[in-house]
Amino acid sequence: KYFYGNERAFIQLNMSEYQDKTGISKLLGANAGYVGYEEGGLLSEFVRNNPNCVVLFDEVEKCDPKILDLLLHILDEGYATDNLNRRIDFGNSIVIMTTNIGHTEKSKRTMGFGSEPQKDSEIYKKSLKKYLRPELLSRIDEILFFDDLGSADLLKIIEAELQKVQDRLIDKKITLTVGAPVKKYIFNKIENKNQNARNIKNTVKSLVQVPLSQFIVKNKNIEKISAKIVDKNLTFS
Repeated sequence: KYFYGNERAFIQLNMSEYQDKTGISKLLGANAGYVGYEEGGLLSEFVRNNPNCVVLFDEVEKCDPKILDLLLHILDEGYATDNLNRRIDFGNSIVIMTTNIGHTEKSKRTMGFGSEPQKDSEIYKKSLKKYLRPELLSRIDEILFFDDLGSADLLKIIEAELQKVQDRLIDKKITLTVGAPVKKYIFNKIENKNQNARNIKNTVKSLVQVPLSQFIVKNKNIEKISAKIVDKNLTFS
């Protein structure tokens, strides 16, 4: 949206769906004689129609090696050839790859005193060199390492999910007040179960949305609701 002025100039390809030999056909189109031959591929058709775009290869470590060969060609030559022998120009595209390569190795690192981000980045670099070919790595302009989310980050995500609930209730002319103890309560639930940011949405749904819905059904015409922690339990009044 901000780079190209069009939020639709973006395609996300989940590489876990391209783990076998048919992956290339899905991206560039099926060979002659196969079903969908005239339709083209998911990637080639998108870039052909949207040359100014962002292409995201998500969890690239899960794809078939032939996909990596395609990536190497795109990054090296700036184009790909689809099943109809058309040249698909990636010259104006931004190609992004995400990966969890190195996460396991980082988790195994001996615990020390305090955080060592530089050391973590070295672990990731070594893992990338182990899993990805040097010629592919050499064609990547920049590699970014993401830090683990801290407590403050998780609390912000919890606040954002609670805000979504509050916004939905405003449309129904209901005001929901949620204090800091409630946010801390949700955070502790996630921390105690050793969960991460991915679980926040479901946790907020089970702890807040479901019982809140039941409370509203029992208290029709209510306009103001307050969420509180009473006897170590989340209640509404």
